Amino acid sequence: MKMAKALVMPALVFAAVAAGSGTAGAQPILPGLPEMPALPALPPPPQLPPLPPLPQFNVADPVLPGLPAIPGLPPLPTVPGPPAVPGPPAVPGIPAVPDASQVTTMIADQAWPENQAKQEAFQHAADEVSIGWANGGQQKMMVGSVVGMLVGCVSIFPNFMAGCMIGNVVGAGVGAIIGIDEGNPNAKVAVQEFMATP
Repeated sequence: MKMAKALVMPALVFAAVAAGSGTAGAQPILPGLPEMPALPALPPPPQLPPLPPLPQFNVADPVLPGLPAIPGLPPLPTVPGPPAVPGPPAVPGIPAVPDASQVTTMIADQAWPENQAKQEAFQHAADEVSIGWANGGQQKMMVGSVVGMLVGCVSIFPNFMAGCMIGNVVGAGVGAIIGIDEGNPNAKVAVQEFMATP
């Protein structure tokens, strides 16, 4: 019994496989699809009549009214110019320095207005003194002032400041007299004549 079952099962399996393969081999080939009929041609579109021409419109250009006249602007006021600046005041010129002869003439006229002889004697003495001053009187005056200052400072010891000042003035005067007399001996004669003239 067991042996029969063992033989039947393989036979059934083989039969089923064989039946399946035979059915697959005997399957018919399907025919192709039929061709589709051609579509009918569409009729051409109807011809539309042409459009009528548009009417011509003549629009007249509008005439604009003229602009009103603009009144003229009033004239601008005249701006006054800047005031005139006065110039700097005129600087007076330097007065001319009178020379020695003019100075002596003015002194003589003021001192002896009605004495012509005295005026001439004074002018002559002043001219001679000027010559002696130029010929060495100035140098002698400076030497005399230094010597007088030294002598005054030493001689008046307790109050040497006053002695220095007095000695300086006295020494300058003595040195000027000596220098003028040495520079022009005629100066002393002219001074003596001036002193003797009434």
